[in-house]
Amino acid sequence: MIGDFLTPPPTEDVQLAALRVAFPDFGFTVISVGGKRFFEAVRARGGGSLYSVTTTDAKELWQILSEPHG
Repeated sequence: MIGDFLTPPPTEDVQLAALRVAFPDFGFTVISVGGKRFFEAVRARGGGSLYSVTTTDAKELWQILSEPHG
């Protein structure tokens, strides 16, 4: 049987690299708070109303940054 369940999820480093390429106006890091790992994006340059986002899910971060924020 072949399926997605056999493919391991991408590592944090791979996820961060993809986010950095897709969203060059933001700086990205992974932080640990209370034993949980969080992806953090902070606007490094450019305009717009969104300044920072912190979430445990890289997919959610991708979705938020993909939305128009002015």
